[in-house]
Amino acid sequence: MKDKVLCDTDIISALAKADALDFLPLVFPDRKFLVTEYVRDELDVSKQEGFDFPKKVFEFCETTTMDENELKIYEAIDSLEISKTDLKNLVIAKNRDIPLLTNDSKLYSEGVRRDIKVYDLRELLRAIYEEDLVSKKELKKVIEKIEEKDNTHIKKKREIFKK
Repeated sequence: MKDKVLCDTDIISALAKADALDFLPLVFPDRKFLVTEYVRDELDVSKQEGFDFPKKVFEFCETTTMDENELKIYEAIDSLEISKTDLKNLVIAKNRDIPLLTNDSKLYSEGVRRDIKVYDLRELLRAIYEEDLVSKKELKKVIEKIEEKDNTHIKKKREIFKK
């Protein structure tokens, strides 16, 4: 399972909207990218509303489902702190020992608390910069595009470009 990375809705959507899904294999080479069927369901809603970014995600990522053991683990956890989809992402990432990509601060914190390798968008972008995987100019352009297309603000952008 070490050849896979699980992606949450927010981070995979932001990258798809900015046409930056190709950044993921730069940081995680030779890996397959997964979304859960629950994330896929969330993206299907956007697709039905006429957005085109879900199609990019569906072409880029494989869809995975919870196995019987993961379902039992999920049903045994009583957590009202995060959404059901987020909890399912945590169970799958932990059980399969695969990294989880998210830009949700609650999910990130819960993942860290549960000893899951979890990365947010800023960490992903920082890794790209540190490893000189794309030019600083191109990276800045993608950051602007993410903020514009996803209607979001990436906090502490300066940290991305610290050497």
